[in-house]
Amino acid sequence: MAENGQLVCVLAGPAASVDQVKNYTKGVMGRANIDFSDQPHGKATLMKVIGNTVILNMIETLSEGHTVAEKSGQGNENLHAFVEIMFPGPYVAYSKRLMGGDYYKRAEVRDSAHVGLGFLMADPPF
Repeated sequence: MAENGQLVCVLAGPAASVDQVKNYTKGVMGRANIDFSDQPHGKATLMKVIGNTVILNMIETLSEGHTVAEKSGQGNENLHAFVEIMFPGPYVAYSKRLMGGDYYKRAEVRDSAHVGLGFLMADPPF
């Protein structure tokens, strides 16, 4: 999303400071702003955590759906067609990423998983 300028920027701080950075957010780094000007900074941080939780749950649900569709013989393409009709927008984008293998083929994801697993295997916490 960041690579394509599709971030949603959550801006916080004094209104004058937020106004200075708005020219570099919407249309440059991101597609939209959520403005928390003159509100406690923690509200913007909490919004980011809540938003990421919603996205993570969406990806988890789609992953489970694609797994069931594949294992049951229904087929990922059929589930994806359903998602396109019922949940247009970000659900479709994440469904395409799942079908294309984005979450297991990207080197940074694959390599970080191996590092984490290697650490656990080398020094088990139990």
